[in-house]
Amino acid sequence: YISNQGDKMKKILLLTLLIVGCDKSSTGPTDNYTIDDIVGTWDMVSNNMHMNMTIDFSTAFTYMFDEQNCPMIGGTYDDQDGCILSDDMESTLASLTCEQMEGQLSNNICTSSQSEEICCQELSQTITITSDGNITMVTIDTDGEETSTGTISIDGTDITWIMNDSPEMTGTLSISGDNIVTFTFIIDNALEELIADDEADESFIDAEAAGAISITATVSMVMEKSNS
Repeated sequence: YISNQGDKMKKILLLTLLIVGCDKSSTGPTDNYTIDDIVGTWDMVSNNMHMNMTIDFSTAFTYMFDEQNCPMIGGTYDDQDGCILSDDMESTLASLTCEQMEGQLSNNICTSSQSEEICCQELSQTITITSDGNITMVTIDTDGEETSTGTISIDGTDITWIMNDSPEMTGTLSISGDNIVTFTFIIDNALEELIADDEADESFIDAEAAGAISITATVSMVMEKSNS
């Protein structure tokens, strides 16, 4: 667990998503945008994610170590209760793991924050939106070019965004000037993106189901209307 969770958390960061643009001169909570305000082609200026994570190790360790690994760290494995650790071992592992996560530990509960820039240093994204709400997004990186499709709908400042077979995302829209748009998404179920992945570790899934792990992510995306 300790050695693999950094990669798992990174994967969560990369599981979320891409976005948008628009064309309107006013901003604020009274704005009443429609799909017509974002029809056109847009270049991604920035795409950043900030993630807050909480892990209750007193519960999580019960699921994180299986029958083979539990005895290796001095624990006792039970088919019903999972891996049982001494208080000292539990505290030691919690401290080491939370330190690797650069978090704060209190009563074996670790809270940490991570931020990542998804775009646009190593890749570029261009999004075309039509009047019927269809999206075509072209992503170009060192591996080449990839095209994906989806749909978008707008109600005032509220936005609903779906790409391919990905889960629906909801958020808010803010427009600045004539050609800049910002979308902000609060993802309360960010961990479920990992749970839905075929490669998700079963113990990780069980720990989440028991309420030992929770992740909330904020995704902020800024788009500029393309000059091309």
